[in-house]
Amino acid sequence: MHGTHLPLQTWFLAAYLLATHSNGMSALQLQPKLGLAWLLLPKLRRAMVAPDRRPPRGIIEIDETNVPLQRKHEPEGGGQGRSPIGKIFMIGGGQG
Repeated sequence: MHGTHLPLQTWFLAAYLLATHSNGMSALQLQPKLGLAWLLLPKLRRAMVAPDRRPPRGIIEIDETNVPLQRKHEPEGGGQGRSPIGKIFMIGGGQG
């Protein structure tokens, strides 16, 4: 924040939005709210992570997603948004 030409209020709003958004926030999501996401987001992310952070040994991180699925002879379509129709559930994991 020091040495930039941005108002402190902009920095605080960006930090608040980034910290309170449940699934994290991309620069594309932050851009309409602030207009300077490409500048702010990397700096805030760097400041929010402890440099010596490491997950405890033996911990496995997992995540899931829904991927659109269309077979060769099926018409386009399926559920929109969170609907499971026309999507395949995928899960992955690994040591952090």
